[in-house]
Formats: sequence, structure tokens, C-alpha cells
Amino acid sequence: MKLYTENQVATATFLGSPIAGGILMARNAKRVGQKGGTLKFIGITVAATVALGVIAFLLPDRKPGDYLLPLLAAFAMRYWYKKAQGDFILCGKFPEASKASWWSALGTSLLVAIGIMVLLFGGLMLVSGFNRGQQEPAFIPDSNNGKEMVVRGWTSAELNRILADFQKIYEGRLGAKFALEVHPPDHGSIRVTFPHDIPALEFSFLINYVQYPKDLDLKTHSILVIGKAPLSADFQVPDRRLVGQFAIFYVPSNDRDYDLVYVRVGHETFENSFAADIWKKVTDSRLPPGIETLL
Repeated sequence: MKLYTENQVATATFLGSPIAGGILMARNAKRVGQKGGTLKFIGITVAATVALGVIAFLLPDRKPGDYLLPLLAAFAMRYWYKKAQGDFILCGKFPEASKASWWSALGTSLLVAIGIMVLLFGGLMLVSGFNRGQQEPAFIPDSNNGKEMVVRGWTSAELNRILADFQKIYEGRLGAKFALEVHPPDHGSIRVTFPHDIPALEFSFLINYVQYPKDLDLKTHSILVIGKAPLSADFQVPDRRLVGQFAIFYVPSNDRDYDLVYVRVGHETFENSFAADIWKKVTDSRLPPGIETLL
């Protein structure tokens, strides 16, 4: 009879969530004939995984939680194992038992991790599609939109090329009368305004694209881009009180995601992730050096 040990359960939990550890404990329970154990271990660990996901989402900064929460879950599962099944092997309750394969334990954690990622991705796609289909009003251009972008690091020729590429990529989403007004350079900065407005989502896309354009060598440039705009409901702000307030859009320093912008409103900063299609408040503004010169 093959049974999983506390180390295997803890490792599976760290790599694949408490559900993976629960599955190993449920297999142990089934193999030794522990009544009601299978459903109990699966049910409790599913609930624990959901709770950890909620906590991770609510954390202001997710980076510490990327490691701390899985470690805490692994320690908790190890403790639970000792209480519920610790005597299966160590205390000789089942002398015929031997340790189950590590490959089986690791394979289970991998499959569970993949399953969770598929569910999360599918859920995000469904929610994103629903939000776009149900909540986004038709774009109505505002000639007094107040939106502008300030760029430093690109020459006028390079910036015009970048803007032309952006218009080609998002053609059909910018409005029938979309136009850009590129102002003459002023102390090394170039200001871009939108006489016939630009949709809120594409405005954020533009800030990111000018920071990371295609077919241009970023290593030879030091680029700084900000957007300025009064917030409207079109920006899908997370709190209605933000509507009407002035915001600064920028790509944060030390960016490793490449698909987001940060939005600073007063003393609050939000991460606007294009993948998640949601604004999330952050505690570290990660202001790029020199941004104050463009404000």
C-alpha cells in the first residue's frame, strides 16, 4: 500500500495549491479505508484555495504574496497532515504501507496548477467579454476632452512614425474623425493632443505603445511618456468618486509586464492591467525618474 508523506503533501500544496495536497491526503484516506476522509480533505482544501485566492487579490502589492501565501499554505497542510494522518507510516499504524512515488505527488500538483490556471484564464475571458459587451457605452467624442500626452526621448520623426503605426493597429476603434495634433518640441518634450478625442481604453494603450513601440531600438533611447486626462465614466474607474478628477497615466519604473499603465489620481495610484481589464489600487507608485519634468 503506497501512502503519501507529510513532505509530499506540503510540496504538492506549495506547487499546486492546497487542492493538490488535499488530493494526496484524500488518496491516503481511501487507501486505508478512512470513512468520510476523501470528501472532507477535498472540500476543505478547495475552500482554502478559494480563500487564498481572495486574499492574494486583495493584497495591495501581490509580489510578497507570490511566495508567502504558498509557504503558509504548505506549512498549514503539513501540520494538518500530522494531526490527521501522521500515524499512518511514522507510527506504524499500517506496517505494510510504504512511501508513494514523488513523481505521482509532483504530477498531481502540476495537473492541479494547470487546471487552476485554465479556470482563471477562462473566467477572466468571460468577465472581460461580458464587461465589454454590457458596460462599455458607445464612444461619443468630446472636443473639450482635455486629454494629452507628453513624450521625451523620441525625435519628432520617430514619434510621428510611432503614432502612424498606432493608428494603423487600432484603425476602426479610434473614431471616424480621429486626429492627432503633434506640437513643436519644447525643451526636449513633445506634446500630443486629440482635437476629436480618443477612446479611454485606447488612450491608455497609446501611452504604453509609445513607451514600447515596435521596430525601434529601445536600448539606445531613454523614453519617458505620460498621459494627462480628466477621468470620465468611460475609463471604467473602480470608484465613482474618481470621475471628474485629473489623472496622470504612465508606465511604472522597472516594468516587467509591458501590458499595463499606472494611473495616479491625487495621492492614490492604480494599476490598470490590460490583461485583467481592471484597475487595482497599489501602494508603490513606482514613478519613473524625471516624470515631474513632464507634469
